Amino acid sequence: MTGNGFPPHTTEGRLESILGKLEAMQGLLQQVAQRNESGLAELAARLDAQADDRRKEWYSVAEFAALLERKPSTVRDWCRLGRLKATKRSQGRGFAKDWEISREEFDRYRNHGLRPLQLLPQK
Repeated sequence: MTGNGFPPHTTEGRLESILGKLEAMQGLLQQVAQRNESGLAELAARLDAQADDRRKEWYSVAEFAALLERKPSTVRDWCRLGRLKATKRSQGRGFAKDWEISREEFDRYRNHGLRPLQLLPQK
């Protein structure tokens, strides 16, 4: 017997069973919708932060790494190996120079990935 006393083999009993399953599915869908809303809010915040960064013409290694969620040492290696087109700039402290990466290179990386590794020609 079901909640209202209908036998499960009758049409009313089957409809009652289906209604119970639909109510359970509705609860699950509401949970999924709440998770999606929180995920969308986080995504919107990240997009706003990236929109602010779109005004920059040049990025430091640390800024570039943060945007890509990579380690700065990885980005420095890419610059050193020519996998990213970058130039050296003075830091204002001593003789050491740091890499800077242009906005165009950032966009190129986002669309096409790293440049191919250039191997030294064999002699």
